[in-house]
Amino acid sequence: MCSDDSEKSPRRKRFLKIPSVAEELDCSERKVWREIESGNLKAHYFGGATRVSSDDLEDYIRRARDMPDLDKDDSKDARKKSKEPKRDENDES
Repeated sequence: MCSDDSEKSPRRKRFLKIPSVAEELDCSERKVWREIESGNLKAHYFGGATRVSSDDLEDYIRRARDMPDLDKDDSKDARKKSKEPKRDENDES
């Protein structure tokens, strides 16, 4: 008897090591640890091993994609303005 398509077995979670997460995100392992420590990236602890589930990594990427990029034009303009010396009101140059 064939199995019904509606009776699909649940997907088994895949757990990644920190170096694999860093490679997937194209960042340093230290950055991954900072994201875990800040609570931005969920981690699972098995004895002395730290792992990130593939589902949690996908959620992190999705949230990061939806966040505004703070390094875009507006913030650069704001940084430039804050570095410009203040002009004296009496200075006409």
